[in-house]
Amino acid sequence: MPQNLARKYGKTPAQILMRRNVQQGIIPIPKSKNPARLAENIAVFDFAPEGEDMVALGGMHQNRRTSHDPLTFDF
Repeated sequence: MPQNLARKYGKTPAQILMRRNVQQGIIPIPKSKNPARLAENIAVFDFAPEGEDMVALGGMHQNRRTSHDPLTFDF
């Protein structure tokens, strides 16, 4: 899904998802040491998925988290 919208808007899938978050009032906190990737991460204000595209992105939400539990992760 994000891959299709990335092609449509000429952006990366990460940019599509970050822009969706911004439009929903969610502040994304991307991380990278690569200067080109940092610039890419903030280049999300020159487009705006609308209508069916936003509905489709919203349909991906499953209320699940994919990071490690900090209380049980072996650092």
